[in-house]
Amino acid sequence: MEEKTRKSWGPGRVVKFGLLAVGVLIFSAVSYCSLVHVYGPYYGTVVDLETQEPIEGAVVLVWFYFSTVGAGSEGPAQFVDAAEAVTDSSGRFSIPMKVEFNRGWVGWWDPDASVRVFKAGYGCYPLHRGSLPHIFPSFTIPAWESVRIQLPKARGPTERLKSTSCAPDFEIPCQKARRMLDAINEERQALNAGKLSCP
Repeated sequence: MEEKTRKSWGPGRVVKFGLLAVGVLIFSAVSYCSLVHVYGPYYGTVVDLETQEPIEGAVVLVWFYFSTVGAGSEGPAQFVDAAEAVTDSSGRFSIPMKVEFNRGWVGWWDPDASVRVFKAGYGCYPLHRGSLPHIFPSFTIPAWESVRIQLPKARGPTERLKSTSCAPDFEIPCQKARRMLDAINEERQALNAGKLSCP
């Protein structure tokens, strides 16, 4: 009987094995960070903390980001997108579902949307200590769940000015937070403070 000869590990076989290993690693990375992520929808009402009356004209801003992986550690967060809504006469707001696609990043989608709510004369949500509700993780808003956001009235010019720090410090393009910035700058102008510039 003829003996079966064992295949040797020649250069061609090593290259094929290497390509297979790289393919498995890439597939694992893509599976881990996912090519597509769905955010939202987000909806609810904004009311006065004391009177529980609806607040019309409050600006609700949500934004999303992707946490990248650096060399051996967590890299910088990448801005993905943002959306705004303004409350109606019943204090209601609604931000529709958004489908986002990975732009070649390696890491993971932040599962929660960050949120800020601003209305002139009120404390900023969630930065003002008196604002409710306290949601975990902090500074986020849950999807598919009606949220009742309660804003405390700002006490005097100093607190009103402090509330204008509601603009997110995360790098959001101006056109994505235009309503928020306009509302904040209108309040700052009424308080004789300088306008916030858009980088």
